[in-house]
Amino acid sequence: MSFLEGTAEEWNRALLTGAHDPFTQSWEWGTFQEATGRSVVRLTNGNVQAQIITMPLPRGMGYFYIPRGPLFHDDAKMAQWQDFRKELQQRADGRLFVRVDPVHMIEPGFPVSATQPQDTVVVDVTQNEEELLAAMHQKTRYNIRLAQKKGVVVADETNDKGLAAFLDLTERTATRHEIQSEPLEYFKKMFVVLAESGTPIPEKCSLKIFVARYEGTPVAISLALFFGTTMTYAHGASSDEHKNVMAPFLLHWEGLQYAKAHGYRRYDFRGVAPADAGAVHPWAGITRFKEGFGGARVAWPRSSDFPYRYLLYPAYRIGALLKHHRVW
Repeated sequence: MSFLEGTAEEWNRALLTGAHDPFTQSWEWGTFQEATGRSVVRLTNGNVQAQIITMPLPRGMGYFYIPRGPLFHDDAKMAQWQDFRKELQQRADGRLFVRVDPVHMIEPGFPVSATQPQDTVVVDVTQNEEELLAAMHQKTRYNIRLAQKKGVVVADETNDKGLAAFLDLTERTATRHEIQSEPLEYFKKMFVVLAESGTPIPEKCSLKIFVARYEGTPVAISLALFFGTTMTYAHGASSDEHKNVMAPFLLHWEGLQYAKAHGYRRYDFRGVAPADAGAVHPWAGITRFKEGFGGARVAWPRSSDFPYRYLLYPAYRIGALLKHHRVW
């Protein structure tokens, strides 16, 4: 069966017939990627569906990137994967390789660090409120009640004011922890393309900003993405001030309740350390925080590169390794 480029009218509908609904494969996420200047191709033959983003490299080169895909709609995954690879290679047009953060198990390529989080924690929000609270760590429940008692207020602020608060806290959090965040312009474009001031609908990928305020001041904030059955905590930040009011705990408790109230089934915390990482992992603290909400761990299949230009690919890998480790 030949591959065709998908259409907006059919893409999300077909995507949501499967067992997985990654927002990174939604039509709207591709539109956002195009707004950042990247080219996007959406291929389907009815059995395989994949949104492919071209990522730029120096000297005019680039590579294909498939975030949480391709999606297979039948059981013959390996045969479908081989057909899809052949189709994609015919469209490579000088691209160096294709990088896949897979949903389904596929043949291994050259292993790479995942661009999308490899491990996550997901809470089933179809449970009632008592069940959700009972599944949490005792300290998490205590801190939720403490934040409520201290007067922390969480509200949907999907507007210019909320965006400004998000950008400010994100920049301050990145500086405080010496981490590299996405450029602020990236988030601004995401907001323009995906923000939904009304009630999100499952058939469309959309964005909301939730702000936890203490005495009117933003102290914790989340940027959430909605698609299919899942509300995803995509990005977040917090203030170094008023830590004693435990605002992040109430922020996520309100997020869980929002997902439940609007018909979503899952709240994805998006990104924790691997189960065997140990206490020295840089994500150990945030992992304890997220696991405190009682969700189930999900580990995605290993990410891989599949080269097209075998002579240049090793040089790219060496350069990427040196850049990552900042060898002087």
